[in-house]
Amino acid sequence: MICHYVSALFTLALVVHPAWAGLPQGKQGKKEVKTDYYKKWLEEDVFYIISAEEKAVFSKLTTPEERDQFIEQFWARRDPDPNTSANEFKEEHYRRLQYANERFAAGKPGWRTDRGRFYIKFGKPNDVETHAGGAYVRRPYEGGGMTSTFPFERWTYRHIDGVGDNIEVEFVDSSMSGNYELAMDADEKDAFFNVAGWGNTWAEQDGTLSRSDRVDYRYRGNPNNLDRNENKFSFRRLQDEVYYRFEQMMRLEKPPALKNPKLREAVNTRVLYPASLPAACHYAFYLMSDSEYLVPVSLKIENRELSYSATGEGLFTAKVDLYVRVTGLDKKLYYEFDDTMYSRYGAEEFPKRTGHYSVYQRMLRLAPGRYKVELLVQCEEGQKSGLTTFGVVIPSSPNDPSQMRFSPIVLSHFMTHIIGTSPQTRQFVIGDIKVVPAFENAFTTREKLAVYLQGYGLPVDAASRAPTAQILFQIRTNDGKVLREIRDETGSSIQPAADRVVIAQYLPLEGLEKGKYHLTVLVEDRISGKKVTETADFEIVG
Repeated sequence: MICHYVSALFTLALVVHPAWAGLPQGKQGKKEVKTDYYKKWLEEDVFYIISAEEKAVFSKLTTPEERDQFIEQFWARRDPDPNTSANEFKEEHYRRLQYANERFAAGKPGWRTDRGRFYIKFGKPNDVETHAGGAYVRRPYEGGGMTSTFPFERWTYRHIDGVGDNIEVEFVDSSMSGNYELAMDADEKDAFFNVAGWGNTWAEQDGTLSRSDRVDYRYRGNPNNLDRNENKFSFRRLQDEVYYRFEQMMRLEKPPALKNPKLREAVNTRVLYPASLPAACHYAFYLMSDSEYLVPVSLKIENRELSYSATGEGLFTAKVDLYVRVTGLDKKLYYEFDDTMYSRYGAEEFPKRTGHYSVYQRMLRLAPGRYKVELLVQCEEGQKSGLTTFGVVIPSSPNDPSQMRFSPIVLSHFMTHIIGTSPQTRQFVIGDIKVVPAFENAFTTREKLAVYLQGYGLPVDAASRAPTAQILFQIRTNDGKVLREIRDETGSSIQPAADRVVIAQYLPLEGLEKGKYHLTVLVEDRISGKKVTETADFEIVG
């Protein structure tokens, strides 16, 4: 009964906020108080626990009575024991929110930090290790040896519904400012990671593993096949592999609530904007499990289409708001989010903006099927907008999981290996390779054609414990004539990982005339003799 009374006082405090003390006592003042209360409730109090469907309903309500009833039902649906006078879920949620604000604030409210988010969503971890930074002896699965670290915390949850058991996450304060950020790799806390000869692991000390090996292969899965004779990385656990960690984080990170509901309304009302702000879109899909795929959805906007304003100190900034909704053929809402893009230039670079473009990417997690993606972009406070709709088709997994199959080919102007402590949630990064898709698949003969795809189900050689395949890259004309052929007999373009292979290769384009071409990638497995072919179209424009 005491807890229920405290909760009631806290709720009352939200309504009678000191900032509203000076409002007039008439109807207008009460309306403004209510409006601010609902805004805070939606955008702060329940930010991490309200579903996209609930928020869509709430945003359509127009009267205080309707919203009050919705809020009452919102908490009632989550009450673990309706027979008691208290709502234990509500009380625990506000306790977590208050604790996060008191404990984790770091230049921003505690509830907006990574640690605050995890605490609010999942509660107090079962175990917390706090390290102030400095000398640190690595655990065996981290490679052993002594190094120096940034301040970090390691949280362990014995179980999280819908995620799994023994969930371990690390938060690292690499800026030394008190802002601990979620780390995707055990080496992100290592202050000597990029300092050769300092903070060596056991394998680096005895010469079986070089620092360049650790940098180069850190995101390549359990690398039993990285060395033909040795398993240099046998100390790593499955849960430390990039795709395992990525899949776990996708389960932990639920779709966020929207910051700008007006963008959803623009799509819901089917207002078809003129192509005043055109956006090019692209998607691919990569296998995560037998029933789910990682689907990067990307967009590109030409900077010449944006409106820039001077923001002081010689800087010019353009802001683009975007809203994305993903629905299935069953009309079910699978994803809904909004975000903001910024483009900035200094005074000297600003005149060059007309030849540049801005890109954005969000990683989705979807099962095989057909989906509709609606993407709305706006700038100039909604005066300039563009609405794009496209389909996403993800094929069903074969009944035989050992069957060879490949992801779609992604063609790119820019592809590079990521070295260092880049978090895997960074845009356009898959594993340890950053690939920015060529949205129009248009190239010039002065550049090289970057080719990226993933393969699954390739047999593993018993001796080398690695796939053995040869790859043939062919560039053909529209009538099928082969103009260029590059054969990879040794498989040097293959990067092996725990449950897949990654094919990454640059192909020269000099000497080709303007026109449209077909790229064919033929993979032949030397163990089974099976062949798989993937194709993609591109154009030479200059």
